[in-house]
Amino acid sequence: MTNSTDRRTLLSLTTPQRYSIKDTRGLHLWVRADQRKFWIYRFTFNGIRKDASLGSFPAVTLAEARAKALKMKGMVLNGVNPIEEKKKAQQESALNAAPKVIFKKYAMQAHGQRLQAQDVSGVPTAWC
Repeated sequence: MTNSTDRRTLLSLTTPQRYSIKDTRGLHLWVRADQRKFWIYRFTFNGIRKDASLGSFPAVTLAEARAKALKMKGMVLNGVNPIEEKKKAQQESALNAAPKVIFKKYAMQAHGQRLQAQDVSGVPTAWC
């Protein structure tokens, strides 16, 4: 790759391969055969080389990719696998976004419907 990391230069890359960003160790722009481009941070954790996706280019700028790579580098230096942390964060956000199913709520709704179905004498006329 040329030494330029100008946006126009990065947009013009078309050969499918990984292009290293020289000033940020481990940061690569991966150009796929279908011409889609992704930022990849390559690191070693517990002796195993791993690749973490930082987002697609040009949606994620070079500056944002650098910031994400530096954050991940700090995690690796602190003994934390950034890929596992990202998965945990996604699972937690999915759990927080999912509606909480509470038995008491549905029991009260069902009980309320049965009470409404009773006639004045207290005998149920219909079940839910």
